[in-house]
Amino acid sequence: MGGRGSGRRWQGGAPTTEDVRFVDIRWLHRQSDIMNPCKRTVIWIRRGISTGSIGILKTPMGLVFSYARTPDGGEPVPVVCLVSLLWTDTQFGGRRPWFCCPRCKRRTAIVFISWSVGCRKCFGIRHQSQNEGSTDRTIRRIDFLRDKLKWEPGFLNGEEWRPKGMHHKTYDRHLREYRWLTGYVNISIAQRFGFAARELDMFVPNG
Repeated sequence: MGGRGSGRRWQGGAPTTEDVRFVDIRWLHRQSDIMNPCKRTVIWIRRGISTGSIGILKTPMGLVFSYARTPDGGEPVPVVCLVSLLWTDTQFGGRRPWFCCPRCKRRTAIVFISWSVGCRKCFGIRHQSQNEGSTDRTIRRIDFLRDKLKWEPGFLNGEEWRPKGMHHKTYDRHLREYRWLTGYVNISIAQRFGFAARELDMFVPNG
């Protein structure tokens, strides 16, 4: 899929949407009309290298997914799964396709490819942010603010100047939030290293 859904091998914790290969019906429909009866092959690519592929054949009953799954240390096992299609009307008179999850029968735009084919809920797959702690989420928010402020990525690089063209009130609002968040992260990190409460003031930014 040109890099989309390439996935990574799960290395602990609940698997996330970034760890498991998937097929997005919106992407598939844009590439070629899914009503076309021809067979197509979807190839997953990561860092320019093919990491897997799946054949998709349109039939009167839906799309037939065929691929090989290789268990750890085992031989490839062929998997064939029928995925039905659902259609809904759009606001401007068109029709939108959906996958019908083979397991729970709910409609979904994305199916994940594992030992079978199914939706995120059936496989217990979480969004990446759901596996993050509060400090991780805060750092992501800090990175977001640094991007809006056009600062160099990474809060350890410190504060920079107000970006040209940004209103002073907007800049002040972003800066207040940024300083509060960096203070929270600094204290969280300091606590992990065992600093006493009276020593934590040094980790709170001024302002």
